[in-house]
Amino acid sequence: MINIITSTQAYDLQNEILNMAVKTYLNNKTKKTFVIVPNHVKFTTEIATLKKIANINKQDSVSVTNLQVLSFSRLAWYFLRNQKIALPEIIDDATSLMILEKIVKNKKDELLLFNNFNNGSLKQIYESIILIHQGNVDLNSISHETVTEETSRKLHDLKIIYDEFIQMLGDHFTTKDGIQLILKTVLDKKLSIDNLNFFFCGFFIFFIIRIKYCQNNS
Repeated sequence: MINIITSTQAYDLQNEILNMAVKTYLNNKTKKTFVIVPNHVKFTTEIATLKKIANINKQDSVSVTNLQVLSFSRLAWYFLRNQKIALPEIIDDATSLMILEKIVKNKKDELLLFNNFNNGSLKQIYESIILIHQGNVDLNSISHETVTEETSRKLHDLKIIYDEFIQMLGDHFTTKDGIQLILKTVLDKKLSIDNLNFFFCGFFIFFIIRIKYCQNNS
């Protein structure tokens, strides 16, 4: 079952969800409980969670084994570590930008908007590619007749660059979001997570990959 909780910005929703996670863990410490948060707040959330347990147990410090605070990418690594599949090497943002620069140079004559590039435009292209990747967007399905001319040109260029980028990565390399895509494939094959508890908080948007995690846990 999935429970979705929403609130106003002034309400401390994360604190409520952490309280629920801690209560669930303490009620059954043998069952694994995961708190999934954005990567940039993972450490502070972990500290806050441990403090809650320490306060409940009236202890100065605590250690836990079956309660983990993870980002989506670390959650993916957690489940994939025992799978008999070859995991690709993750390339960092700097390497990705270097690859994109090479692609734009090689495809310059085919591009309509991004034929003249700078660091700012490369970052914009990279961010767009990550969003396309995470959202499993089929650029071919977008009708150019329903968008502005400038958007149509961007879609044209992005498709050329995206297809070349994915081809260059092949099966041996992936971007920072690639591990999540691999986990989605494993989840599609019904990886068993029935006996696990999941709590998600701090997210303003859920891409199709993250929605799939929730669907398989419902």
